[in-house]
Amino acid sequence: TYIGDVLIAINPFKQLNIYEKQQHDLYKYVQCRHQLTPHIFWIADQAYRKLCLAKRSQCIAVSGESGAGKTESTKLMVSHIIHCSGDAGDRELQNRII
Repeated sequence: TYIGDVLIAINPFKQLNIYEKQQHDLYKYVQCRHQLTPHIFWIADQAYRKLCLAKRSQCIAVSGESGAGKTESTKLMVSHIIHCSGDAGDRELQNRII
């Protein structure tokens, strides 16, 4: 769920289908976050959009206890930013970043 510009996410400890390519496409360039359910792709999309528009560095803070899913969340955000940049098939780029 969202609290202001903050997304609260819980690690389900299992693979979910909410991170498929269709979700990348759905959350790419969403204008209003209330159009769709809260999602980590929306956070990544907003950072990417602000980076492109403002031409200024962006930061996403990922916080939580051990096992909370911080690494997986970061991987998902990086994959979405790569998807938005047009290099969705560049697995090597994603692997070098993470």
